[in-house]
Amino acid sequence: MVAITYNAYVDLNLDGDFVDTSEDISAYVKRVSIKRGVSKTFDTIARDTTIELVLDNADKLFSPDATGGLSGLKPGAQVKVTMTYGGTTVTLGIGRIARDGIQVQQGTKLTREATLRTFGYLRMLQEERTVILSLMTNVRTDAVISALISAIGLYPLSSGGWKLGSAGFSELGETTVLGADAGSYASLQTGDNLMAYVGDVWGEETSAYAMMRDLMEAERGLLFEARDGVLTMLNRSFFLTDVSTAVDATMTGANLIARKKQDYRYGQDVINDVTVTGYPRQVGAARTVVARLYAYAGTGHIVPAQTTRTITLNYQTADGIEIGAYSILCDVTTDYTLAFWNSVTQQIEAGSPSVGLTILEGAGLVQLVFNNADAQHAIIMAGATETNNVTVRGYAVQSFDGVTANAVDTASIGQAMRQAARFDLKLLTDADAPQDMANFELYNRSDVRGGFAAITLLAQTSATQAAWARDLTIGSRIALSETQTGTNREYFIVGEEHNIINAGYEHYVTYTLRPVHDDYWILGVTGFGELDSIRLGY
Repeated sequence: MVAITYNAYVDLNLDGDFVDTSEDISAYVKRVSIKRGVSKTFDTIARDTTIELVLDNADKLFSPDATGGLSGLKPGAQVKVTMTYGGTTVTLGIGRIARDGIQVQQGTKLTREATLRTFGYLRMLQEERTVILSLMTNVRTDAVISALISAIGLYPLSSGGWKLGSAGFSELGETTVLGADAGSYASLQTGDNLMAYVGDVWGEETSAYAMMRDLMEAERGLLFEARDGVLTMLNRSFFLTDVSTAVDATMTGANLIARKKQDYRYGQDVINDVTVTGYPRQVGAARTVVARLYAYAGTGHIVPAQTTRTITLNYQTADGIEIGAYSILCDVTTDYTLAFWNSVTQQIEAGSPSVGLTILEGAGLVQLVFNNADAQHAIIMAGATETNNVTVRGYAVQSFDGVTANAVDTASIGQAMRQAARFDLKLLTDADAPQDMANFELYNRSDVRGGFAAITLLAQTSATQAAWARDLTIGSRIALSETQTGTNREYFIVGEEHNIINAGYEHYVTYTLRPVHDDYWILGVTGFGELDSIRLGY
């Protein structure tokens, strides 16, 4: 068996270096499980990256409340796992301890264990709502993802940057990367999907994760966290044009573990009836009312003395259809009026409270921030535009009902029955794109054929497989032939799981695979550039 070294660390003092006293916890590790990327072959956005460490806790080192427990072991601390083979060390995973991620088992002397569980950046995005993103026009997927990261100020889990007021991150010379630079935390290929308008379909209840999911569903690429925590996007073309380069590994059935289930499927991923709906936009020629806050005559919205009140409104038409907007106005008298509110008499009193308004303009929502500097309560009431509403005006951006296209392979339906797929894509704004995408998806997946959806290797089997476990990750391309199934295909790795057991003597790696599409026209590449020989990728 091949000898491989594994190490695990906890960043107890939050300085990002994992080299301080007690931060190397490798000697206590009994089992490691790491999951990243997608678990379904054709998903476009990954599940959250997770790490689980099972630790020997006989001496109560990982019992935070116990005497002698590690100081700094708490939710939010970073955990890192590395693998060293052939003189090369790589990170297998990095994450933060979850709120409920420290579990201590009482047990007997031999079973006194602690478990550390981590979460990744994608889970953080799922909890991040009300993102204020201004309308973006004629942009690609990567630019929007960068804008989202910057707008929420929530960065992936890669190496730390300079952060004002944070010990270990703000001292001169500590780090050289500014913590607020989204580019330091993301590796994004230029998107293939060019969008005329972005942000208008996202209202108050849309999480940042849902926004990125919408982007990737239209892009048809893959968004995931790399091993070092960097948010990474592979565009649609990555899964086509990379076939012109050599594969990263060539495997046979002999490399697979006979006693482990290898996920081979025949015809499992066939689709032969594809419907795609996109949504071109139309833009208003003049400012109209794009948001309303109900304020019936004689009523309004109180802003207490010397406080700030934030009101969030989704853009909508008068009959409740959600829209987008830009170049927003909300003017006193025209869109709202002010008066004093007497909390003793419960009456509105005429006057001019010292209330300022700051407008935070998003593409799908707006935040009205009223700051009452007066010593008396103020009330916001309807303005002159509409009798019973505080109003917000702007240029409306409204989606058409939808442009739907269909592509069908009748021969495939005859073989495998009808296997339908429906794509409803908010960010497919080109009127021609639905048909192009339907044709693309049909051509790639209408053939009835077999392939591996996932495979499992044992790293310690040989030097070659140890190197594969170390180096092959999401985005790697492999060639795999296997005699029992009779298959011989190339695949991209789109997900990976590492299960390290038996004190590091067994390391099982499971790769989720996506078949390579190798019959597209690629300029200047022999075998891919001849006229009429293959199809043009869109």
